[in-house]
Amino acid sequence: MVMKDKNPYVDSWQRELLYFVVLAVLGVAASYFSINIPYTEALIEGRWIFGYIGFVFLSHGWVAFLLACVLSIARPYQLPLLMIFIGNMLYAFPTLLLMRVLNKYWLSRLRSLVWYGVAWLLVILLCYQLFTTPVVWGFLAYLNGRAIWSSVLEGWRIQPFFFESVLVSIITALVIVVIRSNRALRVSRQELVTTLYSIGDGVIATDTNGLILRMNPVAETLTGWREAAAIGKPLTVVFSIINEETGEVVANPVNRVLKEGVIVGLANHTLLVARDGTERPIVDSAAPIRGEDGVISGVVLIFRDQTRERATQKALMDSYRQMTQILTTVPAGVLLLDAGGRILQANPIGEEDLELLAGVGVGEILAYLGSSPLSSILTPPTTEGLWHEINVEGRTFEVIARPVESDPQPEHWVLVINDVTREREVRMQLQQQERLAAVGQLAAGIAHDFNNIMAVIVLYARMIERSEDLSSRDRERLAVITQQAWHASKMIVQILDFSRRGVLERQLLDLLPLLKEQLKLLERTLPEHIKIELVYTPDTYTVNADPTRIRQMLTNLAINARDAMPEGGTLCFALARVKNILDDLPANSLCTHLFLEPSPQSELDMQAKEWIQLVVSDSGTGIAPDVLPHIFEPFFTTKASGAGSGLGLSQVYGIVKHHEGYIDVATEVGTGTVFTIYLPALQLSPEEVSVMSIQNLFPGQGETILLVEDEAVLRHALAESLTALNYRVLEAIHGREALTLLEQYSEEIVLVLSDMVMPEMGGQALFYALQQRGLAMPMVIMSGHPMENELEQLQSQGLAGWMLKPLSMEQLSQLLARLLRPTV
Repeated sequence: MVMKDKNPYVDSWQRELLYFVVLAVLGVAASYFSINIPYTEALIEGRWIFGYIGFVFLSHGWVAFLLACVLSIARPYQLPLLMIFIGNMLYAFPTLLLMRVLNKYWLSRLRSLVWYGVAWLLVILLCYQLFTTPVVWGFLAYLNGRAIWSSVLEGWRIQPFFFESVLVSIITALVIVVIRSNRALRVSRQELVTTLYSIGDGVIATDTNGLILRMNPVAETLTGWREAAAIGKPLTVVFSIINEETGEVVANPVNRVLKEGVIVGLANHTLLVARDGTERPIVDSAAPIRGEDGVISGVVLIFRDQTRERATQKALMDSYRQMTQILTTVPAGVLLLDAGGRILQANPIGEEDLELLAGVGVGEILAYLGSSPLSSILTPPTTEGLWHEINVEGRTFEVIARPVESDPQPEHWVLVINDVTREREVRMQLQQQERLAAVGQLAAGIAHDFNNIMAVIVLYARMIERSEDLSSRDRERLAVITQQAWHASKMIVQILDFSRRGVLERQLLDLLPLLKEQLKLLERTLPEHIKIELVYTPDTYTVNADPTRIRQMLTNLAINARDAMPEGGTLCFALARVKNILDDLPANSLCTHLFLEPSPQSELDMQAKEWIQLVVSDSGTGIAPDVLPHIFEPFFTTKASGAGSGLGLSQVYGIVKHHEGYIDVATEVGTGTVFTIYLPALQLSPEEVSVMSIQNLFPGQGETILLVEDEAVLRHALAESLTALNYRVLEAIHGREALTLLEQYSEEIVLVLSDMVMPEMGGQALFYALQQRGLAMPMVIMSGHPMENELEQLQSQGLAGWMLKPLSMEQLSQLLARLLRPTV
């Protein structure tokens, strides 16, 4: 087994010792073939010096020095031990140092083994002649008393060690070359092993029989087998693979590699079954190992654990699906463009928007959106805000572009296209409703005081009209005053109607008789060149409605139609009973003179129930498209100054909504206009519908009435009116004073007529105070402020009745007569 942590460039001291012994033995053997000189055995026993000279190129110099010392004291039988050691070291150790220096800085850098061996041969011969001959001959001359230098020169001349030096040098050089080759082989092998063990994938090497020769640590981890236990075992035992989907054993790739000599990869969905049974998805490939002759000597198998990779891929796929789902469900168009404007991706809404705005699809170049070039879309708008506005075929789109990258020249852009057509319409409707609410709130705020003033004018005018000494001219003037007062009061009612703050006096009402009666009135008031038609089917048209408001609605629509037909035309009224508005035929199909497709119903809460369908159509000039969105706005009018207040259609809209109904309009310039109104139908027969009574004055019989009103002028006017109706009147300015009078005249007071809003104690608090004191006389509340919900709640608790200001003497006399004398 290979030592994984061993440095291949450094030999162990055991290996170096072996090198020394081999070289030394060869040196001794060479001495038996050499020419012996006297006393040489006393030096190193036959020239062992050449045995360890080659040892100097090894790593551990201390080992070479130690062994040199050992050899220097060998066979010490002719001279004292110390002298032998010193003599041997005098020429051995300098030679050792010289050889090491030459090897380090010159010999080791030679790449060719041939030149390396030749160089070592020359170095050994040179060192032998430069050191061995002078030392040996000089030492012998010293022992014999001869001249040392002349003896050395004689040794060089005679060269007694030449044959020995050549022989020993050749042997030593050859051994050194073999050692270097062995070391280079070991270094190359170790580098391959290191590479194998550092690979991040699992690697298994086999021989031609499929037996495992080597495994790296990654392969050990994935298979669960240690290399030592796996070596020599068949690959199928250690590397067990199955199909992920079927669980069947997958064919071993090594067999195919050995048979075909090609690189083989595993199919997808392959699982590696580890020794402990753990299954891991893997991907692998097997390749043949070939020698220099091209013959296959084995197979290397490389495989990788795909568990994390699959998890990453799954996360990416999940993220992609989630992103795709988000883009699909986003209620706006989303586009992905490259730098050249090519559409790379679009969600479904984006594809629809592209078709409308640019006429292109995914994969095509986007040059324009509507009339705006792409270059302008990719830059912020010059106007306030971040969105570009594009109008195409009556629809409005907002577009914003954002770069995907933060580079100065981004390669991808994201475009968000938002269809704001409906949003703008809803916003306009909300703004209109807010304006209506503001106007209605203003009207409701001033209605109380305004109606108090109108009530005083109307009451006094009516009382003066009853005077017998008035001239006809004065009566006409009073009639004008009364008419204008009621007209002013009705304007407040109109404002309250379209703001849905008006108070309705509902009752069971058959629309057909009311419509016939109203058409008779219109025939007398409209120009003769306008033809009036009534179309209906035999049915019941009962609704719960305020007759006055319905008449006002019909009158406003008729006047609006009259103004649209200055040259004359046809005004058609149609009644029908329908069950489902959305499935119904065109609303104006009953009127034969005009066929217009009604606009789609904008209301989404229209229930599938029975409705009374009222159609009012004209053959006039129609409504211009730019005017149509504003027709129900208060004070909006296209008429000349003084010709209209702009409240007619606004009041119609408010009356319809106040009756929980719906109104729709269809128009075409030059053809006419159709208003379609839907009111909830009631299941009642005509006999069950109450008939409205004719208003007359019903005088009293001297009963005492407590009048509670904080406005002095109005209180006096009401007191005079009640007195004129033959009632006795007690006056109070607020609820507390009224309670005081009730304590004094409780036996005489038969009815309390009170204002709703007063200082200190209002009408509602007074009503509750009467109940707490157990006073049973009826109470009627007057209000100039629309408080339908509050008044209805009080009626459910016992309130006898309520009246809106301004009051007419006829209405007041009828209500008092009905409460005090039920038989009237």
